[in-house]
Amino acid sequence: MEDTGFSWYTLVEGEDLAQGTCFHFVQSRFHPAFHMIAVCKLERFTSEVKIVDFRRTFSLPIGFMRELARGVGPRVRLLPPYREHPAQAFARFFLRVGLPVDIPPFKK
Repeated sequence: MEDTGFSWYTLVEGEDLAQGTCFHFVQSRFHPAFHMIAVCKLERFTSEVKIVDFRRTFSLPIGFMRELARGVGPRVRLLPPYREHPAQAFARFFLRVGLPVDIPPFKK
């Protein structure tokens, strides 16, 4: 992945990640481009908190993803209603993207 010079460690300039301020910044939904997924404590699937950056989205062919899923084996997936939470957060972020040209005002 290319280096964009951005690190989520620097979401809040000058704040110490060890103090948890950056996590609070994302968790408070102050910045709509980021979403936090909680810690997973399932046996064999433990993971830390994950931060999703909606500014870096991409698409992959469905055939490729199905083949990849077959080769990975058992994996953790978000189930409803938990997967709707990040989906709504992405929608809120995506809706903030403005049109390249403003719509002209209506005339009376």
